[in-house]
Amino acid sequence: MRIETKKSQSRNKKRTLLAFSAALFNLVQKQSFEKVTVNQIREIADYPRSTFYNYFEDKFDLLDYCWSVLLDQINVPNTDSINNQTAITVYFDREYDLIKDNMDTFEKILRNNPSNFLSASLNNYIVSGGGKMFEHIFTDETDMPKELLLNHCFATITIVLDWIFIKHHDLSKEQAHVYLANLYGI
Repeated sequence: MRIETKKSQSRNKKRTLLAFSAALFNLVQKQSFEKVTVNQIREIADYPRSTFYNYFEDKFDLLDYCWSVLLDQINVPNTDSINNQTAITVYFDREYDLIKDNMDTFEKILRNNPSNFLSASLNNYIVSGGGKMFEHIFTDETDMPKELLLNHCFATITIVLDWIFIKHHDLSKEQAHVYLANLYGI
């Protein structure tokens, strides 16, 4: 990514990045990501092609930026001071709320992107970026590699969210917490 997502950004830069992100999400609600072009993105965002390339290498780079913005929304700050179950539950709740609040958008995106490329891309981004939030949870108390435990953690969260929202099982957050606890063995 050509831009630093953690650095302070001017209002103009934020507006530009938001326009490109919104354009991409608008397009993938109507067509598959594979068919989306940089030209379509920049036309909807109403910026010249050169501006797009000032910020992003290509549409995949923009997609990574979009995932980083979503990850920032579900980030659990200061996980060092809370126990494993609480950290996982808080993170799950933030993902649950984000999906629930944007379910119409997610359904349109999934309808036009059945190959699950976007889901796999988001999941990979969450595991790599989100794993930093939970590194302290998985201490050296076990012989298992941290990376494997992190993958298991996020896979379990993803499975429960998929079961609730994609497979349409009406499940309260509280009941989902019970399922998570049982699946994690907490």
